[in-house]
Amino acid sequence: MFQKERLDFFSIGGQVNNSSSVNKETIDRGFQAILQYKLNTAAFPLYWSSIEPREGTFDYQQVDYIIEQATRHGLKLTLLWFGTWKNGASHYVPEWVKADHTRFPRVIDALGNEAMVLSPHAEQTLQADKKAFSMLLRHIREVDRYKTVIAVQVENEPGIHAAARDYGISATLLFKGEVPEEVRKLVQEQSDPELTGIWKRAGAHREGSWEELFGIDAEECFSAYYFAKYINEVGEAGKQQYDIPLYVNVWVRETMNRIQGQDFPCGGATSLVLGIWKKFAPVLSCICPDVYFDDRETYMDVCRKYTREDNVLYIPESHADEINSLRLFEAIERFDLTGIHAFAIDATLTEDGGLTKAGADFKRTVDILSAMKPLLETYYKTGRIHAVVQQEYADSMFLDLGNWYGRVLFLNTLSTEPYIHLDNLHEEDKYRQVRGKGLIVDAGDGNLYLAGEGFKLILLPKKSATQTASFLYANRGICANNAPFLRVDEGYMDETGTFVSVKQRTGDEDDNGLWVTSDVGLVRAVIDTQGGW
Repeated sequence: MFQKERLDFFSIGGQVNNSSSVNKETIDRGFQAILQYKLNTAAFPLYWSSIEPREGTFDYQQVDYIIEQATRHGLKLTLLWFGTWKNGASHYVPEWVKADHTRFPRVIDALGNEAMVLSPHAEQTLQADKKAFSMLLRHIREVDRYKTVIAVQVENEPGIHAAARDYGISATLLFKGEVPEEVRKLVQEQSDPELTGIWKRAGAHREGSWEELFGIDAEECFSAYYFAKYINEVGEAGKQQYDIPLYVNVWVRETMNRIQGQDFPCGGATSLVLGIWKKFAPVLSCICPDVYFDDRETYMDVCRKYTREDNVLYIPESHADEINSLRLFEAIERFDLTGIHAFAIDATLTEDGGLTKAGADFKRTVDILSAMKPLLETYYKTGRIHAVVQQEYADSMFLDLGNWYGRVLFLNTLSTEPYIHLDNLHEEDKYRQVRGKGLIVDAGDGNLYLAGEGFKLILLPKKSATQTASFLYANRGICANNAPFLRVDEGYMDETGTFVSVKQRTGDEDDNGLWVTSDVGLVRAVIDTQGGW
């Protein structure tokens, strides 16, 4: 799912709460939630404190049980290494690390206080983490016979959530000293617009200290360099034992006041310093933003920043709710999203085993994505995938579908009875009074695929103005059903990528537009391309 040229697996996943891997009971509850959604991927954290409770003594019961359960349920699995850092702090390290402040020094903040964050400048901490991570990956290689584990996250939202950098004596000497040549070379090559902008605003010096080269952003650039180098070493140690895709997730900087070390962990792979991370942590297959924004502009801005020639877009953490549903469909079309995981998926279970309201909303989106998954993989980066999203106040939207124009009508705004009608199994308001969303794939051979809810699609041929106007008039009158469909079916894609029909729509069921609901799976319309369309 991290490949730039093609997409071999669209990951639709759920990540359990941060402490849900603590025992079998909470692990089972996590799987219960994931199965309730019918997701294809599970994401579980692994704690350094559990893997190596005493230095040099390793316990793999936690990881073994998680892999065993994922395999039994036919799921793919991503494992999250909560090692030196988790959410800009170091709460999941073993007690023997926490207790030894000399071997494993903490970050010192600007006022001289010791933070609960291990310093990225400590060699013994790095060596201890490398050993634990490499032992873990070696064990996974040995026990995961069915290749259930598809990727491993190295640390979790790394950085310093207490200060802009480590203000300890040794770290400060590095900060005030000459910027390493490899960093100066990266900036002077001007290959990354963000870094180039920072450097030029600071005076475009060819050499000097971090402050001289990076000005007011010096602390973040400094911290990013040392965090990236640290995590690259940890990742390389693991790769020597098991060559599996590795990635890192990011607490993004586009939050609140955007103050380094306060509003986000400083040193993580934020959009400002993504170029530093891509250069100095090449072991990572992908750098992935955690996206929790409700507003469309910020959500899309973050997606755009993490979609680069050298980085595909994968969202490892997001909300399980309807707003996230709307945004992710757009991200699929605009930024070639390769997968999305909802965080705290086990928190959406009710006491009786059902789903919360937000969870039920997201479950419908999971159904839509699952129906479209084979097509998302097949038509990745072809421009044939189109998002349908009902923006606020919208009653319709326009699509350019290659040989046709498409008019999407949102069911919750329609007042004309023929257009409201779906079929006799979908007369209840719950199928119409939902916000329209979904995906449309134009296969380019007369086959059109739709999955979603709350909308109908009307097709208009790309013809001369006279011909198109005539056709449009007919649609507005009694002949809205004169689109030349050879057939319209509800169904699914099988393992070979072949569409399997479950129900053929005829007559009233395909009059007045192609409609979708999340419970019908995939809709395929076969168009009579010999009839002048």
